[in-house]
Amino acid sequence: MHRDILGKFHYNTLSEWQQAMKAMPREAYGRLEWQANAFAGHLLMPTDELRSSFAAILAKITAHPRVDPNDDWVRELIEKQLADIFGTSSMTAHIRLEREGL
Repeated sequence: MHRDILGKFHYNTLSEWQQAMKAMPREAYGRLEWQANAFAGHLLMPTDELRSSFAAILAKITAHPRVDPNDDWVRELIEKQLADIFGTSSMTAHIRLEREGL
């Protein structure tokens, strides 16, 4: 994955790899991170389990009458809880939900 970008860097140690990542242009690094999160989401968050977990969490949160399911904090809370369930980052959960249209 990302052979075209990572192939331009030469490193033999963890320290050299860390320096190479710091030297990478911000836009390229951001693209790599997004793709890594998207891949992790597909691998670690199967669609059926993701959908049922999302529905259960949303139902629990919105059972409270003063909660607007469209508020940003609700979305962030759902992403955090899904990340905990599936052992991913909140960003991975965010990307996965976007891709599933949830």
